[in-house]
Amino acid sequence: MSTGSSRSAASSFHGDGGTNATTNEIQLTVTGEGVNVITPGEGAGGGGDVEVGLKSTLEPPSRNRSSSAAPTVVGTPSVDGTGASAERPHVLYPHPSSSIPSLAKPRKSLPVTAYNTPKEALIGVVKAGMAKSILVWWQIVLLGFNAGLFLGMGNLAGAYIGGGFTGSTIARDASGGVAFVYPGSPALARFMHGIIFPIGLVLIVLAGSELLTGNIMYLTAAWLTGKCSTRSVLRNWSLTWVANLAGSCFCAYFLTYLPEIMHTSPQLDFLQSVSDKKMSAGWGATFLKAIGANWLVCLSLFCNLTAHDVVSKVVAIWMPIATFVWIGWEHSIANMYLIPLGLMEGLPSGRHFGDFLAWNLIPVTLGNVVGGAAFAWGQWMIYGEYAAPKVETLTTKHHLAKHQSYSQQKSQ
Repeated sequence: MSTGSSRSAASSFHGDGGTNATTNEIQLTVTGEGVNVITPGEGAGGGGDVEVGLKSTLEPPSRNRSSSAAPTVVGTPSVDGTGASAERPHVLYPHPSSSIPSLAKPRKSLPVTAYNTPKEALIGVVKAGMAKSILVWWQIVLLGFNAGLFLGMGNLAGAYIGGGFTGSTIARDASGGVAFVYPGSPALARFMHGIIFPIGLVLIVLAGSELLTGNIMYLTAAWLTGKCSTRSVLRNWSLTWVANLAGSCFCAYFLTYLPEIMHTSPQLDFLQSVSDKKMSAGWGATFLKAIGANWLVCLSLFCNLTAHDVVSKVVAIWMPIATFVWIGWEHSIANMYLIPLGLMEGLPSGRHFGDFLAWNLIPVTLGNVVGGAAFAWGQWMIYGEYAAPKVETLTTKHHLAKHQSYSQQKSQ
């Protein structure tokens, strides 16, 4: 109830002053200071108005709800709060120690952070590496095929839209003549390619596929903690590499080349230019570009583990992937789609599939391994002291079953 608000209520009653009883009124006044009940005096013999008030206290309610003290009659506080007022000597107030129940509902505390810290993300990387190290071979092949297919789809969308900005646009006048020629923009084409290409990695993460460049980080972290063997690491990487190549080439031939999606200019010119450039950079430059590319790919997957919701995961993945495309670094699985498609369409330089293996795919794969392993090692060196005690007891039901089976075989 707001301060200063007042209401009056009247009730009639008969006094006991004989047969000529008069009708008196009780006035109830509610203010910010309290509730006052005013009864008028009984004629000349009355003692004047008697005011009974109930004043609310500003003190917090007592925790002891069982305590109840009898109200006391005190004087109305003066304006300065130092004593009773002479005009209102009979105001009734509750005792300050009386308990007043609280009607406020308790609030739920908000979480301190809305994301996982890098220390917690490293534990997620190790656990993912443990799970990947024990996959059955056919699971790795199928999931790896999907990863190559998904990344090829993102690459196709980016190359098609980005390639459209490389060709010149002719503006014609009313009579049909050439009014102006807008030249193509290679920078804008690469920008559009980088913006769209991360769709492939988003699909891989959300659908749960096996991508070689990501598995390099996951399994390296698990290997550094002693949670998987060297044999399981090499087994996963080799099977994933073959499966990614199969999925990428499937997307290039059956979903792009046969439907003739990139068969006309300016998309065809963009595809041929990019494919030739990737195979003519030389071993050293290609190897170094591959290190930088997978460093950013692993960074995007690492940041993905810090997020709790899908939107945050998409943003965390998108930025580093678009960055490496804009820079022009080399990603082995992306090249498994783009360069074979360029070879299918035919390159003006006359290069063939052997040139792709020798001058691009092999150095890029090795560079990706170095970049991903170096990133995982660096994160472990920084946050390993925190993660080590938690990783010691980290296991999955598959690891536990495998460990029990191994122990039984050893005991026999």
